[in-house]
This record gives sequence, C-alpha cells and structure tokens, in this order.
Amino acid sequence: MVTEKFRLTKEHWAKAAAIAYDRTIGKEIWQEKIQSSRSGLLHIATIGALGEIIFSELTGLPVDTNVYDRGDKCDFSVGDLRIAVKTREWSGDKLEMHLFPDEPQRSDVFVLFRLGDRCDLIEMIGHITSEDIIDQHKPRHYRHLYGRKIVVPVSDFNKPYEILELVRSSRDQTSQPQDLPF
Repeated sequence: MVTEKFRLTKEHWAKAAAIAYDRTIGKEIWQEKIQSSRSGLLHIATIGALGEIIFSELTGLPVDTNVYDRGDKCDFSVGDLRIAVKTREWSGDKLEMHLFPDEPQRSDVFVLFRLGDRCDLIEMIGHITSEDIIDQHKPRHYRHLYGRKIVVPVSDFNKPYEILELVRSSRDQTSQPQDLPF
C-alpha cells in the first residue's frame, strides 16, 4: 500500500485542539458525557481535526469550524462533491475505517488518515466512495460496546493522491478560481 506522509507541527496540534474544544464543548448533546469523560472526547475530536487540517492544506478547501448540535453532514464540499475525512490512531497491521450505518449517505467520498505512533506524522491512506461502501459493506454488530458499524478494511481504499485529482476536477467543473496547492 502506497501512502502519503506529512509532518505535524505544534501549530497543527494547537489548531486541532482549538477546533476539538469548540466542537465538544459547543455540543449540547455531549454536555453530560463531557462531565464524565471530557479528556477522551477532546482527544478523539483533536485526532479527527488533525486529518481535516492536513486535507485542507492539501486541497485549499477551508476546514468547517462551525459547531453542529448533532454532527456535520460532511467535512468538505466542492461543487456537488461531499467529502468526509476520518483519522485513526491505530498503529497495528489491520487498519480499518469504522462508520455509523447512516454515514455513507451524508458524504460522497471518505478519506482516511492515520496518525503516526509518535504523533509527529500523519499519513493519508486513501479514499473510498460511499457507493463502494454501500455496495460492498453492510453494518454489523461491532464489539459489544460500539453497536452497529460499517467496517471498511484499508485494502478497499483507492490511492491517496487520486482524491486530490478528484477535488481538482470537481473544482474545475464548478469554475472556482482558487488554485490548489498541489
């Protein structure tokens, strides 16, 4: 598997932590959970924000910093293309993306990042379309604590750089004048 790796800076971590703080503290639905597991939720949200920040830098698309009470529809959009970015910390061999059963209907493409073991690198693993997810993967009961999930193995993902070309072609079709940094 060919991946693209990017070095994380203190600025990336600070920006991700600020976004995560706003997203967790700003959600009424999480207020009760925050009282009991605040650091865990902030950690999860920070890791997710790191992938979004790097994707933003690669594509020139802005990170959505709005706070939604029940989650966002997608992380990025260009023209009619809706993109969700997922970031995992898993360092083992069997990397997977886990989705709630309704997530494939909210985005057209899912991009997977993985945080490095020492937290100084993040790698873009690849992307997969929601159509491929729906066609090839069915929700199943995933461990007793997590409920029903769609589990997508990394072997089903397309090459990482292809999503950048997809963003470029979507941007060309919508004639958005901003140049992409790749």
